[in-house]
Amino acid sequence: MATSEDFIKYVCEELSGVGLIRYRKMFGEYMVYINEKPIVLVCDNIVYVKKHDYIKDDMVDCETGTPYEGAKEHYILDIDNAEFSKYIIKKLEEVTPLPKKKVKKIKIESRCGISCSKCEFYKDNKCQGCTKISKPFWGDACPVKSCCEEKKHDCCGKCQEFPCKLLNSFAYDKDQGDNGLRIENCRLWCKKQ
Repeated sequence: MATSEDFIKYVCEELSGVGLIRYRKMFGEYMVYINEKPIVLVCDNIVYVKKHDYIKDDMVDCETGTPYEGAKEHYILDIDNAEFSKYIIKKLEEVTPLPKKKVKKIKIESRCGISCSKCEFYKDNKCQGCTKISKPFWGDACPVKSCCEEKKHDCCGKCQEFPCKLLNSFAYDKDQGDNGLRIENCRLWCKKQ
């Protein structure tokens, strides 16, 4: 039985006053964050907190259980006892670190900075992008691709000579250029790596 929305709202009401409270649905169950720290897990309408040495003495008489299959044993918090629940949550909030921000890794799409995902040849599956093919669909070799691969770089932005004359000649070519957009893409991709 998954946790009901009414129950998660009740849990948050019972904990009001301990700090900024928000909850997030995860696989049909809920994580409750106090001041952006993941402190309370609510599964099957049961409130769980991690077994932590800091609250061990306070939780001696409390039940324990596992919130889901494969989880470590947690303390079961009697949420109906709001005063005790708030006391435990405040203690846990003091010793629980903020979650680390996940840095979204940017996918390098090409050696020269072209956005393959915006190219009609890529969308039509005529090309997989130069990072995945041995030679370009439009000819025998690409000098920018060859240069990057010789220097063992993912893209031009990782080169000490960036942006070089060769890349500039491609970026600002009057027929095939993009007014330097590919150079900016290389900068962005390499800054985020």
